[in-house]
Amino acid sequence: MSHIRKAFYSIEEILLREVISNASDALYKILYESLTDPSKLDTGKELYIKIIRDETNNTFTIIDTGIGMTRNDLLKFAGVFDELRRRCIRAFIENFHAGADISMIYPIGLGFYSCYLVADHVSVTSKHNDAEQYLWESSSGGWFTIKDDTTGILEELLSIRKKKIKEKYTDEVELNNQKPIWTRNPKDISTEEYAEVCKQLTNDSEDYLAVKHFSVEDQLAFRALLFIPKRASLHLFENRKTNNAIKLYVRRVFIMENCEALMPEYLHFIKGVIDSDDFPFNILHVRSQHNKMLQVIRIHEDPTNRVKISSFLRYHTSISGDEITSLKDYISRMKETQKDIYYITGESRQIVEQSAFVERVRKRGYEIIYMTEQIDEYCVQQLKEYDGKKFVSIQKEGFELPEDATVVEGKRPEVISTLSA
Repeated sequence: MSHIRKAFYSIEEILLREVISNASDALYKILYESLTDPSKLDTGKELYIKIIRDETNNTFTIIDTGIGMTRNDLLKFAGVFDELRRRCIRAFIENFHAGADISMIYPIGLGFYSCYLVADHVSVTSKHNDAEQYLWESSSGGWFTIKDDTTGILEELLSIRKKKIKEKYTDEVELNNQKPIWTRNPKDISTEEYAEVCKQLTNDSEDYLAVKHFSVEDQLAFRALLFIPKRASLHLFENRKTNNAIKLYVRRVFIMENCEALMPEYLHFIKGVIDSDDFPFNILHVRSQHNKMLQVIRIHEDPTNRVKISSFLRYHTSISGDEITSLKDYISRMKETQKDIYYITGESRQIVEQSAFVERVRKRGYEIIYMTEQIDEYCVQQLKEYDGKKFVSIQKEGFELPEDATVVEGKRPEVISTLSA
């Protein structure tokens, strides 16, 4: 058991998310069977999951009205786990660290066994429609018992006698709620629905600036719902600050907050959800950043598309007036002797227009790009050049104009104009 703990789970309180996910699966199974055989719900049509904390007895109890288990199902808990522990654990861990595809070892996975991360004793009371009711009990030491249960409880009951547990989280699991918005057809979703979801994801009271809702079905199938907020985050320039960024779901079950591995750093301001049925569900919770499947979705750096994206940049310049211009148009107006793209940064267009740096360069016949947004200087630092022309700040100490700089407004030319503060 210690090997499994070390290999898969470093957060002990994650067990609640695991067992709730299992309970949710049990509800789906009984609901699915009832579609063709309504009598499956004769023992109880209400589908629910309850979590009961008993501080006096130091236990957690999770109750669901799902499909239940037969005696053979309960035996599989011990049989599969024992086989895993005795025969496969070493090879499994080696393959895991080598990056092999080990999304599931056996059909029931490892979710249930996360209980032992905090429990001294685990008991399961279960009733399947086609079998008697049984009580399965086990300790982390490895022993287990299965016996008939006569308590009359019709729900499946999982009781965990805990060693310790921190109150931290158990996140969204879809039960009787409507279908998650990202699984629906974008054509059927209104602007208002998108706006509501965006506010929930970003904790922002304002509407989004843009939304992208799409699905991919290739070597890895996934769905994505991404938003660009209307206003820049206060942490815009902190690459590692990814609070409320991309939420990762597997089969509509919440897995991870702030999955930074799914988004390149230069797009860390984007918020949203990514959901995939192809991710390994049981071991992804803590180790997802090491999973090779994530590499299909993420691009840490994106130099290939950098030029394409930069073509959308628009700025005011010293000659554009109230219009904005592209970098391509700026270059088309450059003088033959001009080798670089000249720019100035400042708080506003009005402020930079009054700059002495702008006045000196403008009078010599050169166009200057006004960069007045917070992101502009950061953008230029990353972009560095466009179409073979380097970005050069006219505020930089030692900045020099070409030797044939032409005088504008009748002023005498200077052979070399060096601007300094």
